[in-house]
Amino acid sequence: MRTKKISGIYKIENIINNKVYVGSSVSIEDRWIRHKTDLVKGKSCSIKLQNSYNKHGFENFEFSILEECNIENLIEREQYYIDMYNSYNEGYNCCPVAGNSLGVKQSDETKEKMRESAIGKNKGKIRSEELKQHLSEINKGKKHTEEAKKKISEAGKNRKQSEETKNKLREINLGKKHTEESKRKMSESNKGKSRNKGKIVSEETREKLRILNTGRNSPHYKSTPILQYDLEGNLLKEWRDLIEVNEAGFRSSNVSLVCRTPNRTAFGFIWKFKE
Repeated sequence: MRTKKISGIYKIENIINNKVYVGSSVSIEDRWIRHKTDLVKGKSCSIKLQNSYNKHGFENFEFSILEECNIENLIEREQYYIDMYNSYNEGYNCCPVAGNSLGVKQSDETKEKMRESAIGKNKGKIRSEELKQHLSEINKGKKHTEEAKKKISEAGKNRKQSEETKNKLREINLGKKHTEESKRKMSESNKGKSRNKGKIVSEETREKLRILNTGRNSPHYKSTPILQYDLEGNLLKEWRDLIEVNEAGFRSSNVSLVCRTPNRTAFGFIWKFKE
């Protein structure tokens, strides 16, 4: 039958140099077994204790109970004996403060237990499908207040890229190189532009563009009737304007020139602006 677990403070002492390791446990017997196993495997929680064990051997270490105490007093009493034996500076404790694992090499088993504990905690955070659906329905019904919308809008306006981000983006853009295919397409595009650049626009096209830009819908349009005569000086027709003359098939630029120049004809007729 297994003896009752003893809760308290213990020490592991090197009987050659009298240096000690002070520890505490809710079950001192179990802790001693763990210490012995870890030392044999070279995985002691105290690197100083492990080095001493490797040098002097197991037969030169003695395990003993310093004090039995309640669990709630373990840390306080452990600190008392660490200070009394000065086991941090002159012994095998790797931490000057009881309960602090700073500087302590954790065993593989301890690491595994910590990992499993973390996994267990994360498992508890997994939400059921029913809960997810419920939260989704709640969030769908949420609406931002006008004040909240205003704050969100202002936050977006005030959001600026840091100088570091701007520099990184600038470096990325400077480092970009066009592929051979993109270079070829750009070259062909520029060649097309060059061909159009030297293209001569005909008089007829220019006249159509001028009429289009100065049509009756233009705010600057002013109706000036045109009088058409035969070569004998007989009035044949009165046209509303040059636009109407052009629509009838007579080039309005020629007709306009004749109207402004005496003793000239166009298309076999005499043309004049109506005064």
